[in-house]
Amino acid sequence: MIVFATLGFDEKFIIRDIFSRGIKQDTKLVIFTSSEDQRVDKAYSSIVTTFRSLPLNIEKYKINIENPFYAISSIRKIILEKIRGHSEIVFNLSGGQRILLAYILSVITSEKINCEILMISEDSSIHVSLPSKIFFPLQLDSISIEIMRTLKEKGPLKPGEIVKTLNRGRTTIWRKINRLMEENLVEFDSRIKRYKITEIGSAFTYF
Repeated sequence: MIVFATLGFDEKFIIRDIFSRGIKQDTKLVIFTSSEDQRVDKAYSSIVTTFRSLPLNIEKYKINIENPFYAISSIRKIILEKIRGHSEIVFNLSGGQRILLAYILSVITSEKINCEILMISEDSSIHVSLPSKIFFPLQLDSISIEIMRTLKEKGPLKPGEIVKTLNRGRTTIWRKINRLMEENLVEFDSRIKRYKITEIGSAFTYF
């Protein structure tokens, strides 16, 4: 697992998240900052001290946010290099300057990096975890959207039940379902032999 995190003056968001996920032998933490402020240095030192005796590989990169094109290029190079070989990728964007967060999000979307995006409010009362795929451009026709909304509202359904509910041709429904499965928006539950909407698919129905 690799966790990318933006760091401001408060390190607790990063420390709590890492502990909650569990530290494995190959866990890596990559920290982005945009300031040389002593408070940032203190927060980083606290992170290093907290995990000193644990098998966590920590790296820090200071990004100059004044030049957006250079900053985004630097972030892209770092991220693409570090994610190689990692199937579990997390971006904790709970700290740091908003400009830095925007740069990182632009890299995630432009490179279509499949990951979890975590954001926590300053008082830790709100935790938002989103699959990055909901930010990717995806063209869905009206029938595909109907299928997803039907599965979300009615729960897992057999193919025939979807055809009957939407009053569409069986061939059309099959073709749309296969495409939705390729995009990981719908999945087939072999235990109950029904199709159901995925977490990512459910998120798309709000748009």
